[in-house]
Amino acid sequence: MLHLKNLVSYIPASGKKERELYDFLRKNDLPVIFYCDETGLDWYESQTLFEKDTIKVAYDERGTIRDYNNDASAIVPNNLSVIELLQSEVPSDINRSGEWVIENDEVKPLPVNYQEKALEQKMEWLKLANDKIEILQDAQVLGMATEQEKSLLEKWKQFRVMVNRISTDNAPNLSWPSVPEEL
Repeated sequence: MLHLKNLVSYIPASGKKERELYDFLRKNDLPVIFYCDETGLDWYESQTLFEKDTIKVAYDERGTIRDYNNDASAIVPNNLSVIELLQSEVPSDINRSGEWVIENDEVKPLPVNYQEKALEQKMEWLKLANDKIEILQDAQVLGMATEQEKSLLEKWKQFRVMVNRISTDNAPNLSWPSVPEEL
């Protein structure tokens, strides 16, 4: 299985054929970037070395998977490494959203930081509550609030207090309050 590490852009200068191609592309304003790995292997030339029935997985310097495809030519490997894996070695729920890593030449899920995710959720809901409360309070201060708006203001304030009291140290086992329903 092929494993190209640390692909970076370069200007072909070693071979006459590559240099002529590069000069032709530049002369005709064709936007092509050449890549080579840390051993000097050209990305485009190496694509024929990949097996057809494998998955090519591109990952960054931290191992985070950034792209994958059966067709190596569909991957832009700029500052990435590309490893070839059997389809059976790649989980069916893999994605490009930073939740998967290559570790010891294997695809593994990135460990979830539940406290961080809970804190993000808490901040998102506090912001939502603050935004809702601000508008409803404006109506109340101006004497324009309907009975429904007054009731909703009370519910949003209660929601905000309950969210604020949640300790994210207990994540992922948290009991979030229900978001008030709009009337």
